Amino acid sequence: MFDHHALITLLLAPVVAYLAGVILFSVVAYLQENKAVALGFTVSNINSGHSL
Repeated sequence: MFDHHALITLLLAPVVAYLAGVILFSVVAYLQENKAVALGFTVSNINSGHSL
């Protein structure tokens, strides 16, 4: 008898790893985008403050 759990694990492991990679990548990209937006917003605020 072949262990069905082993087969399921073998089939799910690449899928889970792929999903984890996609989620991680999207979260990192989202954070980097937000960081850039926040940084740009801060810089523009500092610049407008100096001009005033």
